[in-house]
Amino acid sequence: VAIFLQIRDRERLITGFVLAGIISFVLFLPQLETMLNNWEFANQRTSSVSVFNVEGEYLGDTNKAEILFHQTSRAIRGFILLDKSVAEYGLWARYHPADWALIDQVTGVIYWIGLAVGFLQWRRFVYWWVFLLVPLLTTQVFSVGTPDASRGLLVAPFMFLFVGVGLEAVLTLASSETSRRSLATAAVVLVIAIGAFNVDRYFDWIKQEQALRVRGPSVHVSEFSEWQLLAR
Repeated sequence: VAIFLQIRDRERLITGFVLAGIISFVLFLPQLETMLNNWEFANQRTSSVSVFNVEGEYLGDTNKAEILFHQTSRAIRGFILLDKSVAEYGLWARYHPADWALIDQVTGVIYWIGLAVGFLQWRRFVYWWVFLLVPLLTTQVFSVGTPDASRGLLVAPFMFLFVGVGLEAVLTLASSETSRRSLATAAVVLVIAIGAFNVDRYFDWIKQEQALRVRGPSVHVSEFSEWQLLAR
């Protein structure tokens, strides 16, 4: 995408991509050797979660086209539209309460503003869209047990980059330097308040017995010493 959009810098981009590819390949060589020596074992996890290996019915769907369509729909609803109703699917409940969306409502509104700006100014943000959508769709659509916030961790930085775009868009509404500073101060206070609220609410939830069961299997702290001995 970068090569086609940035024609003037094409040579420099190709050089950078080739260099990054060579470095990545060298770093990956030890793991590649292990994978080639035991290919089935190396792909055991991938095979076990692949939606293409599902036999029979999956969440009410029976053919692969329906499964992929609804997987895509749930991924978009969960990570783009922040629809908390998808908490009933996949492993969503392992990471936060069922009545939560992936991010809180106030941050979500700013996120949507950022997405709208990113869509309208797509040439400026096209790389961000690639980094957001490609990992999101590959991890959520092609694997079972989704939406899964853990597998979607790769896209979290780019979700919050769009939150930043939304904040920037709001700040540009200020008509004077004074009002801009006031808005910036209010934004800082809002970010601190949202962070404190989310952390406090998360720890209230994680202390609940139901949350511990959802995140199982686990070992109670009083049983850790015994488990440690058995694990050796």
